[in-house]
Amino acid sequence: MCALYTVAVLSLLSAAAAAPVPCEELVKPLVLDNVDKILGKWILIAGTADDPNNVDVLRNIDSAWLQFSLASHNDTAIFTQGVRLGKECIYSSAKTTIKNNKFTINDTIVSTGVLLRADPDYLLMSYSNTFGQITFQFLYLLGKKADLSVSELELYKRQVKCLSLHPPVLMDKEKELCPKKREPSQIKELKGEKEGQESY
Repeated sequence: MCALYTVAVLSLLSAAAAAPVPCEELVKPLVLDNVDKILGKWILIAGTADDPNNVDVLRNIDSAWLQFSLASHNDTAIFTQGVRLGKECIYSSAKTTIKNNKFTINDTIVSTGVLLRADPDYLLMSYSNTFGQITFQFLYLLGKKADLSVSELELYKRQVKCLSLHPPVLMDKEKELCPKKREPSQIKELKGEKEGQESY
């Protein structure tokens, strides 16, 4: 009888341990207590959206990266990205305000986003773009490397489902990334060095 009771208890504990994490926890915004956690370059691994046309746009992207760097103010960062479409690289840069765990980019369009639950080597960005009265939702998974662990992929798929988004588009990690775009000051400096070398 005691043995049967022990088996029953172990079965209940096993079932409890295997219980899936509820959606409200999976899509709960993370507390960003230190902006240093997001600084640096991140590679786009997967992405999806609530609009099928935006998902099609993602399918046409060969590779992409984004980078956060500190600006002059503590609550402001520079958001830079490089997107490869075939042989062409498209770059963009904007200031983003980080307050109350939320990213806000107020440029041609208004973009707001938060970070969701992810393994330490990844960033999961849930954000929306607003055009007038229309808002589109996106969910991007980024990593320090292009590799994606099985556990993170499964977690990401569940989060996509919780947010009622389309099946994610996985980037081809073999595709070449755009090189880092040189700042105008760097280009000027290199040009000066070249001219100096030619004068000898």
